[in-house]
Amino acid sequence: MIHVALWLDRAECLVRLQSHGHAPGATGSNTVCAAVSALLGSSARLLAAQTDLAVDGSADREGELEVVVSSCPEKRRSWLGGVTALLLQGLDDIAVGYPEQVRVTVTRGVSGIPEAHRRRQKQKGDQDGT
Repeated sequence: MIHVALWLDRAECLVRLQSHGHAPGATGSNTVCAAVSALLGSSARLLAAQTDLAVDGSADREGELEVVVSSCPEKRRSWLGGVTALLLQGLDDIAVGYPEQVRVTVTRGVSGIPEAHRRRQKQKGDQDGT
C-alpha cells in the first residue's frame, strides 16, 4: 500500500509531504502506483524548481519521498496554494478510486516545519559532518 501524508499550514499551503510504500503488483505494472508516482514526482520537481521558495527533499529509497517547503514569500502563497490544491485533489481522486492501494492523511493548521523533519535534518547533518 502507498501511504501519503501531507501537512498544510493555516492557509492550506503545503509544508511537508511524505510518501512511502508501493501499490501491489510487479514493479512497473501497477497503474495506480504509476499515477501516484507521477503526481508526487511532478509536484516535487515543480516545487524544487522555484528559486524563491525554500524547498528541501529526499528520495532516499525506492518508494519513499519527502518534500518540505520551509518558506514561501507572501507574493507566492496563492501559487503554492494552487499547487497544494491540485496535489490534494489528485491524491484524493486516486485514493477514493483505489482505497485498498492508497491511503492519504492530511494534517491541517501546521505552523512551521513538523518536528520529525527537523530531527531528521539534524541527524543527517551529524552523519555527514555539517
